[in-house]
Order: sequence, then structure tokens, then C-alpha cells
Amino acid sequence: MKKVDDTQPIKPKGKVIRSSAPKKGYLKIGEPQIEIAAWCRDDNAKLHPEQVHFIFHWPAQLADLPPLVMRFKGPDTLGFFIEELAKYRRMVWPECAPVTGESFKTSLSTNEFYRALAELVKLSSHYAELLNMYDGGERIVFKTPESWIERLRETGDLPHEPTP
Repeated sequence: MKKVDDTQPIKPKGKVIRSSAPKKGYLKIGEPQIEIAAWCRDDNAKLHPEQVHFIFHWPAQLADLPPLVMRFKGPDTLGFFIEELAKYRRMVWPECAPVTGESFKTSLSTNEFYRALAELVKLSSHYAELLNMYDGGERIVFKTPESWIERLRETGDLPHEPTP
């Protein structure tokens, strides 16, 4: 089995045209129904699937048209398509909750992230203490990254993680 290098971006086999500029819709139709299927070479679907098919069934006003089928014959093209959809989803709806498996790629380890977060909490807490001394305010001083994260969850700025 070929080793997967997940540090490199997935490259599609076909031509890709990207646009971050919003475009005006061409016509107004209802939402299509989308069917996703694993395709097998044999008629009885006893062999291992070889392709992924996205099948778009048109809404009632376009029901006379045949469905549009997008076939993905390899993992790289499908992976690229998924990554691009996730990128545009985040661009169009930046506040939406992440989908299962959605994450960002980084060269930092979890330990490095935690250390950076701890330093940020330390700096912001020091700043809060200084401001409290200066103007007599009652800003919250967080002692740990966990206490800061808990506060974000209390205020609704960070969703609660399900406990296993």
C-alpha cells in the first residue's frame, strides 16, 4: 500500500478554476437532491467499490433533465474536491460549526499549541492585572489555559466538547 504524505496538498488530475469573488446567480431553481454512492464494477455489487459518484437529481421544474453525475475515480481527486468544498464552506459561512473530521493543517504539534496558548493566557492575565491595578477594575485573571477555555464555553464563544 502506498504511503500517504498528508503534509502535502492533494492535487487534482483535472483543471481547477478558483474564484474567491462572489458571483450572481444565473437563475432561481430549487435545491437539487444529492445522492452519493460507491460504484462497483459488477452488476451485483459484490466486488470492492472502485469509484465514488455524486448524483444530482434536479428539482421539479427541471425534472425532464437527466441527473448530473460526477464520478471520482481516485482518492486524490475526491480528496481535493472535499478540501476545496471545506475551504469555500469556511469562506462563505465563517461562523459555522466544523464538520466531523474538519481541521486545519499546521506544522505545530499539540504540545507547541498548548505552550503557545499558555503563554497567551499568561500575557493576557498579566495585562488584566495591570489594568485592574490602574483603574480598579475587576477583569478576570486566568491562571491556566483550561480556565480560559472554560470561560469561553460559559460565554458560548466555544462549543462544549462531548465527553467520551
